[in-house]
Amino acid sequence: MQTIKLGSTGSAVYKWQTILARLGEPVIIDGEFGPQTDKATKRMQTHHNLVADGVVGPLTWAAPAGDGRPAPRMRINGAGIDLIQRWEGIEDGDPSTVNLDPYIDPVGIWTIGWGHAIRVNGRFLRGHANRDKARALYPGGINMEQARQLLDADLDPVEREVSDFLETTVTSNQFSALCSFAFNVGTTALARSSVLRHTNAGDWSKAAASFGMWNKGTIDGKKVVLRGLTRRREAESKLYLA
Repeated sequence: MQTIKLGSTGSAVYKWQTILARLGEPVIIDGEFGPQTDKATKRMQTHHNLVADGVVGPLTWAAPAGDGRPAPRMRINGAGIDLIQRWEGIEDGDPSTVNLDPYIDPVGIWTIGWGHAIRVNGRFLRGHANRDKARALYPGGINMEQARQLLDADLDPVEREVSDFLETTVTSNQFSALCSFAFNVGTTALARSSVLRHTNAGDWSKAAASFGMWNKGTIDGKKVVLRGLTRRREAESKLYLA
């Protein structure tokens, strides 16, 4: 793989930015290795005990979660992507600007595009007090194409983990419903859910019914039923059985 660094451009940079976004780094996937990509690269290198020089050479490319992972066995289909886009929405934190800016989601996490949760040092950026920090991570916001690229990058590890969790053959719609569910609640939650347990047992009706159990969000430290989550779980269950 080509060695890239600050000032590089092209497909290799695009690929590297996709990997960084997959790791939760707040980078814009535009194929240009600018200061933001340089800082994210150095953080990643530090995390993996590499020389934090911002140069993406063989060792950095080969680091965990780099390009050495196997391809997913299945991919989310169009119905699944449409479901995610419809229920995540694509809010704009500042309609007065041309591009899409970060916004805060119903449980207090700063987000951009279709549900791309913003992280700082691996932790979700939360609370209205961090508005300026969220905006600083995405100066100028992102356009629709960059939002789609972020969604693709976020879905890639979800598809891989859902594939790894499955112990039985599922349909494209079932896989896509599981990916939507995991994209929203997290793959760790999917792994311990009755949705997955019943799926692996081949009990489709019980699996579909289990989606509805995951309709609560944490607000002010309390678990509360959210109407939007209830409706999303219904949509996922419907797709699962389609």
